[in-house]
Amino acid sequence: MKKWLGLVLILAGAALLAIIAYLIIEPSRPDNAVSAQGPRLEVDQTTVDYGQVKFNTPIESVFTLRNVGDAPLKIEQTPEVELVEGC
Repeated sequence: MKKWLGLVLILAGAALLAIIAYLIIEPSRPDNAVSAQGPRLEVDQTTVDYGQVKFNTPIESVFTLRNVGDAPLKIEQTPEVELVEGC
């Protein structure tokens, strides 16, 4: 009986290690390793930090958007931009 219990514990431990390894490796795969189905938007940067800027000082940011999917991409509404102050 103890031999079976030991074997079950070893197999359960191996399965748990395999699951943990998968969860660690999967997020680190590059995005282009996953085949895109339909349109998929890629943005070159998602945040911009200008540090401390005086009030009413004009600031301009340029973002490059690219469709990396396998179907045409349509942007039907005006994109929303959030200005976070004091972070």
